[in-house]
Amino acid sequence: MRFAALVLWLKIQSDQLIAKASQLAFLFHHPKLSGNTEIGHNKRVKALNCFKLSQAESILETAPTPATTQLVQREYVVQGYSKTYLNHDDIVIPTLKTLQEYAKNWAPANYLAPYTSPIGPSMNGKTRLLMELSNHICVVYIFICPKTSSGHPPRLEYASCILLDTETESLEKTCKLLLLAILQAVDEFFSTQRTDKVPKEERMQKMD
Repeated sequence: MRFAALVLWLKIQSDQLIAKASQLAFLFHHPKLSGNTEIGHNKRVKALNCFKLSQAESILETAPTPATTQLVQREYVVQGYSKTYLNHDDIVIPTLKTLQEYAKNWAPANYLAPYTSPIGPSMNGKTRLLMELSNHICVVYIFICPKTSSGHPPRLEYASCILLDTETESLEKTCKLLLLAILQAVDEFFSTQRTDKVPKEERMQKMD
């Protein structure tokens, strides 16, 4: 996708947001070069519009130190979790409606289990979308990954230790116990809420 098409798809008009979009796209496609402050917006866009990596590299020429790259990557990722969610009504609301529609129509004769799988590349916004969904519905987020992960989003040590244990005799039983523990925790949370006295905003903060 050409950068201009990306900007059009995201419905971005602000020059500041367009520059930020080029930084994030550049970080995704050229992570080793993203820390180079000498590479400006125009050069980033030229590199992003290249169909071949060799063409992009010839435009970029120089590379930053690994430490600088990691620092810049971390900064962008952390900011992404705290900034205002863009295009909320075009992304979050349709996602909610889709999930609700499929949940309503689920039947064991047609589907193996009542779940959905958001699939996309790293830094595509899956976790950020779940964070936004938690403002509308109950969300229990468990991030399971190896210890070598970046830490964004935070790795859940206990769940990762259990579910990634290759020596577990019955993974199915372990998953069932974990799921039951989650459901019990959610049930206890809502059972103790005094909805008549606690403002909605405060309840949502506790859920997060």
